[in-house]
Amino acid sequence: MRVKSTAGYITAILLLNSLFCMAQLANPSTYDLRFTNHQYNCTTDNQFCTDIQIKAAAGAGNFVAGSHTIWFFYNKSALTTPTYTPSNFHTGTTCPIGSASYNPYGSLSFGYSQSGPLGEANVTTLLQTFIPGFECPIIGQDWITMGEVCFTILDPNLPTDLEFGPTYTSINLSSDTPAHNQGTFTPFHQSAQINAGTVSVDKAYVCRNEAITGNAVDAISGGDGKFVGLAVSNSGTISDFAQFQAATKYRLDSTTTATYTNGGSFPTNTPLYAYSFIGQHPAYSIDQTCFDLSAPSTPFVMLKDIQVTASDYVCIGGGQARINLLVTGGMPNYQPATEQFSIDVAGADYAGAAMIDDNTTIELTVNDGAMWEVRFTDSQGCAGILAVLLLLLRNVRLVLLMQVRPP
Repeated sequence: MRVKSTAGYITAILLLNSLFCMAQLANPSTYDLRFTNHQYNCTTDNQFCTDIQIKAAAGAGNFVAGSHTIWFFYNKSALTTPTYTPSNFHTGTTCPIGSASYNPYGSLSFGYSQSGPLGEANVTTLLQTFIPGFECPIIGQDWITMGEVCFTILDPNLPTDLEFGPTYTSINLSSDTPAHNQGTFTPFHQSAQINAGTVSVDKAYVCRNEAITGNAVDAISGGDGKFVGLAVSNSGTISDFAQFQAATKYRLDSTTTATYTNGGSFPTNTPLYAYSFIGQHPAYSIDQTCFDLSAPSTPFVMLKDIQVTASDYVCIGGGQARINLLVTGGMPNYQPATEQFSIDVAGADYAGAAMIDDNTTIELTVNDGAMWEVRFTDSQGCAGILAVLLLLLRNVRLVLLMQVRPP
């Protein structure tokens, strides 16, 4: 198509862009909802807040929300008089369109009732219009905060029992006709007081230069600049503020997820434990009046590097030589009574056992001019590799020593 005018050219570009963007939206898609970022205000001592978040369900396509109602229930004996502050779906939401913008949502209302056995509340947002190809906010696989709901606390010892109500929760398509499909609605039942939550790690043993992830869930921070953080210690018996302050802490993070790499500041062959805690800025200081500590994670161990030490070659004639290799580290070094290395040899002759203990020497017969490799692997997949090119006539050895996880 030939466009003769500037206006026509711009129109064509906008139309193509519109068609492209429309193709990216699922109508219908499937959505998940959750309560998260829970906060108890230690200063006022009577307020509990939590975010309502939405995302596309796993495997579902990106979508936009037409007119929608989010309905939820709560324990009215624990919480009362909810208020709602919207974040991304409200009358002030703006969608860009070239150098201009427009507001897709026309009105928002929030209400609650405590006349029944449970407290119930709902937020309803009405779509004004979507301009095809310029809809927003796009909801994908990342969580988006719809808004924050705050309550006055009646009894901090009772469960909050926050649950979405699927019967009355509905989100229209981009055409503002019913409706996207409901996916997983995640409730929250903990009491409305500071809570460091539960912390877990994703493995028990960590090879050299590999990493482990710590993660805290179901935590309630203290508000007013306080955070839920993670700590790593060699003590698995920390249970109060004084013990936490006195304990050796190899790492402190002001986030609920952290990655710990074997090769940094952590000791090896020592059981370590992750804790989540309530802290505050700056410099990870702790307010004793607004403090909580989780139970320790399951223990994890940073394993020692697998070291392979080679002797000198001993020539035996016929272009061959013998060499001894000593291996130590990994799981066999940490648990010598029960753990062994497996051995894989390529390019050399080995007549010994297939499994050996830590700090054991093996003997190989190798050929002049041949590249050979030995791999020692422990039960966790940690490996020590020795790869050598033998050149007896030139009295040269090229050696590569490393620890890797086998592919």
